[in-house]
Amino acid sequence: MANIDINEIRHTKLEDSKTWIGPTLASMLMDNNQGNRSFRIGHAKDIARQMKLGRWKASPEPIVITTRGRVVNGQHRLWAVVDTGTTQEFSIIVIPDEQYKEIFEILDQGATRSSADVLREDTKNITPINYLLRVSGIKTVKHQDIRPFIDSDLGRIIKKMNDRKPAGKIWKHNLFKAAMAISILDGVISEDEAFDIYDNLLTTTITSWPHVFGLLYMQLTDGSIPLNSSGRSVHNDWFIRTMFALKNRNNTNLKMIRIYKNTLVESEACILRVLTKINPHFLATEV
Repeated sequence: MANIDINEIRHTKLEDSKTWIGPTLASMLMDNNQGNRSFRIGHAKDIARQMKLGRWKASPEPIVITTRGRVVNGQHRLWAVVDTGTTQEFSIIVIPDEQYKEIFEILDQGATRSSADVLREDTKNITPINYLLRVSGIKTVKHQDIRPFIDSDLGRIIKKMNDRKPAGKIWKHNLFKAAMAISILDGVISEDEAFDIYDNLLTTTITSWPHVFGLLYMQLTDGSIPLNSSGRSVHNDWFIRTMFALKNRNNTNLKMIRIYKNTLVESEACILRVLTKINPHFLATEV
């Protein structure tokens, strides 16, 4: 980490904490841009264009750095200063180094900070959990809602599935993974057996799969069948049909997968049991 003399940052107006930052200081700060959210080059280039055109004005949203010069908020604007070679005026806030994580998690930036950004997790690990929380009744899922679950066995199992590299859309679908994780954690199937099936699906042909998974594949890939793809309902076909397939994995007499009301009710109850066991209060703030 570069050593930056914080006294180099001089306020032009004490009352509103504004200061000028040029390419040299911006470059040094960018060198200290460690552990921030994913960099969005398109957003940064848009800011740079506004600076080049003379349209850039200091935003009420501050650039936030720690006392050692670590960037908490403002990486895209600092990149634009370096890219354009211009000196720009910004609102600045300096915080103690030990507050980095706390402030990082609550900041609302111009380019929206997603749960994946805040939690520093791959979106593929976040999306199945986000779906399960929405199905359970959380209308707007925040990173604080997700954290207990990403750090639990639910998150571990989803990450374990994401470590595999499935071909095609079906077996890497986020809600297929959500169904697998929920079924394991509710005791419908053991983790070892579930991953034996999963690895079989990834490495062999349809003739070697459990019978019901062949049916599942055909139903989810048949373009003539309208599928429910809701991200807020247990009726989602990728989720509910996978739940059915896992429960009926040894049934060789099925002609097709049919979803009835009792399957939907059982699956909703299954989700609530698993999530409540991990975090008993996860619905406490919902009306």
